Amino acid sequence: MDFTMNAAQQIFLVFFAIFWGTAANAWPRWKAFNWALVLSSRRVRQRVVLSSIVLNVIPVIYFILILRHLNGSIHEDRFRTFSSASGIVLPAILPSFAVFGLYRLWIAVVEFRPGWFYYKDDKEMADDMMRCDVSFEGERRLDPTIKSLNLKKLFQNR
Repeated sequence: MDFTMNAAQQIFLVFFAIFWGTAANAWPRWKAFNWALVLSSRRVRQRVVLSSIVLNVIPVIYFILILRHLNGSIHEDRFRTFSSASGIVLPAILPSFAVFGLYRLWIAVVEFRPGWFYYKDDKEMADDMMRCDVSFEGERRLDPTIKSLNLKKLFQNR
């Protein structure tokens, strides 16, 4: 079985990894994968499920589909001129930008219904955590809140 990749696949792989790393730098603020609280909070659990699907499963499926689509041999002479090289490089790089779209999709779902994924404020989180026997220290934030994420008041009423 041959596992070699052609030039278009290699270019896609590199740019997908670069763009994925760039998008992933925004995740810590949102604590998309707060595994420490997944068993203690329904909201965190819902956020982890959403994050796992939109930020892990869908990108892997997308990556495999694009890698398959870019399959095929590319003749060495295709890189001799700028216009012929563009015919290989552009179709390989453009699909990599989809990573940002998947992150924006995740943000859109979270901002559409923030109350499903985050507590309104620290008091609401503390009350819920005490019901679950999780110690809550006001100075040490366990999870971001709608207030700490500065989501618009429009979203706080949902």
